[in-house]
This record gives sequence, C-alpha cells and structure tokens, in this order.
Amino acid sequence: MVYHDLMYIEQGHAPCCPYYACTSGWSCAGNPDNTTCDCTGSVADLQRREIQHQLRRLGQHPSIVVWDACNECGGFGIYGTFVMRTVAEEDKSRAIWPSCPSNGWVYGVQRLNSRPLPSPPDANGLPTAAPLLASGGQPPHNNSVPCTACQCGRDDCSTAEHHGPYIGGSGWWTNANTPDEATGRGGRGPPVWMPLKDTAAQYTLPAGRNANLTACPGSWTRTIDSVQQCRFARGGVGATVKGSFTSEFGAVAMPSFESLSATLLPEHLSLHSPPMAYRNWPADGAVASFWGTGAHEGLNRTGEAELRIACYQSQLAQALEIQSNVGIIRSSNSFGALTWQLNDIYPSGSWGSLEYGTVDSPGQVVGGRWRILHHLLRREVWVDTVASCGADGYCYVRSDGLAAEPNLTITIRVLSFATGASRPLANVQGVALGIGAGQLRRFCVGAGDPRTQCTSLRDTMAVAGFSHCWTPTGQVGCALTVAVESTPTLILLDRPEVLALPVAHVTATISPISAEANAKAVGRGRVAIAEVTLHTNATALFVTLSTLASGRFSDNAVHLIPGVPRVLQFIHFGSANTTREALLTLSASLSVMHVEKAQISPRMEAPSTRDISWEES
Repeated sequence: MVYHDLMYIEQGHAPCCPYYACTSGWSCAGNPDNTTCDCTGSVADLQRREIQHQLRRLGQHPSIVVWDACNECGGFGIYGTFVMRTVAEEDKSRAIWPSCPSNGWVYGVQRLNSRPLPSPPDANGLPTAAPLLASGGQPPHNNSVPCTACQCGRDDCSTAEHHGPYIGGSGWWTNANTPDEATGRGGRGPPVWMPLKDTAAQYTLPAGRNANLTACPGSWTRTIDSVQQCRFARGGVGATVKGSFTSEFGAVAMPSFESLSATLLPEHLSLHSPPMAYRNWPADGAVASFWGTGAHEGLNRTGEAELRIACYQSQLAQALEIQSNVGIIRSSNSFGALTWQLNDIYPSGSWGSLEYGTVDSPGQVVGGRWRILHHLLRREVWVDTVASCGADGYCYVRSDGLAAEPNLTITIRVLSFATGASRPLANVQGVALGIGAGQLRRFCVGAGDPRTQCTSLRDTMAVAGFSHCWTPTGQVGCALTVAVESTPTLILLDRPEVLALPVAHVTATISPISAEANAKAVGRGRVAIAEVTLHTNATALFVTLSTLASGRFSDNAVHLIPGVPRVLQFIHFGSANTTREALLTLSASLSVMHVEKAQISPRMEAPSTRDISWEES
C-alpha cells in the first residue's frame, strides 16, 4: 500500500502561511502565530502532531510500504521541507516519496530504496531527519508533458513515475475533427490504443505503420486527456536503463445492467436519460470509439435491451483499452503499474473494475460484481508472464515473476470467425527469461530482426495465407491468439464495430453443485453452488454472464467456438442457508451477452432467459 494525502495544508490551517499567501493570494490575517515559513509556530506544531498521530496510528500495518506526501502536487516547497521531513523523523523504516507522481529526491534519502538517511537525535534526544529536496522533471500535473511509458526518452517528462493516460467520459481520443455533439469535446473514430490497428493515421498509434517514429508526440490536451503513445517499446530494459513507474491510469465504463437499472425508472433505461446527465462518468467516448457512430446514436434509445447493450459495450471498451495500455507499458522498461481504480462508489459510470457493493442497495451484490475488466486483469493482464504483438510485426514476451523461465514456447495462431477454426502463424521456442521482474525478450512474428526491422503483421499473414482476414469493405474476419506455454490471449485485429462475426446462438445450462460439495467449502466465504455450461452454434467473443444473484462467476468474457462447450462456476457470496435462494435467482435472472449480439443491427432484441435451461438435482 502507498499511503498519501495525509490530512494537512488546508488553507487557514497551513504550517507556513506566507507560502500560501505568495502562491495562492490567500491572506494570513487571523494567524498571528504563523507569519514566517520556518514552520515553528503554533499552527505548524499542531500540523506536526497531526502528521505524527497519523503515522503512529497507521505505522503498524505491514501493508504500508511507502509514505507519499500528496497527489499531483509536485512535492516541492513545504512538502519536502516540513511535511515529509516530519515523516522522515518519525519513520525511517519505510520509503518516502515527494508526490504522486514525482521524479524522486535530489538528496535526503538512500538512493537505492528512498528510505530516509540515518540522522542522530537532537540535543533533547528527539528524532531528526536530513534535509529533503524533491527532484525536478515532474512539474505540477496540469502543466506537465507526460510520456506515457517514458520509453521514448523525452528529457522533459518524469523518468521515475507518471500518471495516465486517463480515458474518461466523452474524452476518449478518437478523431479530433469530429467532436461529440453533447459536449463539443473528444470525437468519434478508431480508438487510439488498439494494439493491432493497421493504419497510417497517427491518432491510432502505437500500432500504425509509421516505423520511423522515435518520439512520443508532444501534444497533451486536458479536455480530452489524450496522451499519444509510441508503438511497442524497443529500448533497453533493466535497473541500469531509464524507466518509469505508472502509478495511475484508467478508463471509464458503466456498471452492469443489473446494477445501473436498479437506480432508474423504466422510462429512464438509457444512458442519455435525464437522470444520467447528473452522473459521472459518461460512456459516450468509449462506445463511439470501439463500437461506431451507430452505437453512439443508440445511446439515445430507451429500454432494457438498449441499456443492456450499452453497458456491455462500455465495459468491453474499458477492458480492451486497459489491456492495450498494459501491453504497451510492459513492452517498455516499466518498473510497475497501478490501475485506477478498483471499485465504484455509486452505480454509475466510473473508473472501477468492481461495481458498487452494498448489501442493502437494490441491484447490488456484496463486494460488487466483477466487470469484464476485472476478469481480464485476473486472467491475462496482471499475470507474471505475458506476450503480445503489434501491427508492425514486433512482439515481446515478458516475465515479472520471481522464478526463471528457461524454456518458454510462444504460439501465435489465427482464429477464423466464420469457422471457429484456428491455424498456426508462428511458433517461437526456447525463449529463456532470467530470474526477477522485468525479464523481456523481443521477436518478430514473421521475417526480420527485432533489433532493426520486422515484417508487418498484415504482410506476414498474407504470406501465410490469411489475406482473407480483411475484407474490401473494411471488416475483419479473424483474431490472433497469443499463448505463452498453454494459456492463450485473444488479440483483436480491429475494434468490435468492424468484426465480421456470424450470428451466434449461445445457450447456458445451469447445474447445481451437490450439497456435499458445498459443505466442504463452507467457512471460506467463497462457495461454488452451480456450474453453467455454455454452448454456441457459431464463434462468439467475450461471452459475458450477469445475474442478480449474489456472487461472481469463476471466469467471464470468455470465447466460444462451435462444438466446444465451456463450463463456468457460479461462486456464491452468501452463507450456505441462502444457497437455494441464490440458485433460484441465478436461474431467473441469468443474462448472456457477446460481441455479435452487441453490434448495432435492426433486431435489437432484449437478452432473455429463452437461451437458459435449468437442471434440477
């Protein structure tokens, strides 16, 4: 845990009044004891004691590893001279940090671990701390020029830590020439982050064809929060190479239909209904970017089917966005990354991967339902060893685990939507990764040398007989699966809007798990009470189940092909004596969504239980 934003430095309650008088025009009237910035007056003494109290109150928690002064404040001035120096006096066992984000300290800490330097007690036997000075390179947030993974070597961006990108509300970077009608911001068009998007347009980097690009574009516009990104990084990795820690980044999505609809009247089941105008965050940019203008116009429609589809569209867009961002981050000399944020605080659009979870709130489940993003984070994003490829044909495999990987095999296959069959495209064997985090090897999906130039993915696929994956009308009929050993990750060749998926009929059969099996799990708080078997007659991508029952599915947003059933478990969050009720709720409310069902078409049928069957046992 990183604990920051300690409760201090409110105007009128600051340790150094002239600092605020000079920087914000605030008057020091009424604070006669606080007329200098030596931090020795009565107000400063009160602040010091408050900081000490917080440190002593929380300091016994082993999960806290860093004391961080503040969020997006730069960490200069009194943050170093007073606040964090007080922290350093009190606790020298943990790392201290000037701000989030920050470029660290010039002096006052041990450079290797950012812990305070040892210092003798003063004449009264009280603890002291060495003077602290924050490093430059990370100016205040609104004036900074961030470089999303710092793999481009910009001199004017922080090389230690950064925030972003944030893809929120109508501010999804799509096409600046077509602003959103409702807000006048953002735009609609191909999403910037799709890793395999094959286009020369710069706003779709990192996967564009511009092989000569060596530096991140310099623009950064707060109104749309877009940080244009280089393709997968190709620089060095390791502790001796310039790198960065991504301490915040995120994307917005709506919660599930079950969560959101419980807070709306039937006539307001639309993301553009009057009540939604008062809720952050909107999902227009997410839906327009990944699902197209037709889907964006569909947000004006009202009804259960329309709202179910809109919630699913925004959730899958969020998941694909974060998956792409993490793929780019991990291709660079990244020291780590944290997604913003974990959980919702209200059933509305948010940055979270877990929905609002309060037991007495209609439509909610204890702990919050898992969004599509949360399942992807567990299954294939925040895993120790990953592999990915870009449209330019450059690929990488990376391990952030503790154990060495002496002999990895990376298998890349092409999945045909029309048939559900997959054929090999590349097989890379004998990849050795050493012990420790940040072990990375790059390779080409086709011909070439990753140190110089790789043949593009599309050209490689054409040589291998996959030209049919792109149609003359701009649709895409295939996807890639990239597997490290036996665990595959699906990588789309383009956004969901243009995927040429067959009409799929997905069925779900619910089978209760025996009481004896449940009894063995009682007391762990996670009891699997049913198996849900999924079948499809055609390829179905990101098949997502939702229900009003309290619990979660063992996996979700899964991919189905004809003739290969998939069995998921429903894990109940309640006690054993509520199992029967939960099973009935699961059966009555189970809903199935997938990409083809969410692509805008004239049918717009409400997902119903007609595809759900129940087996009594």
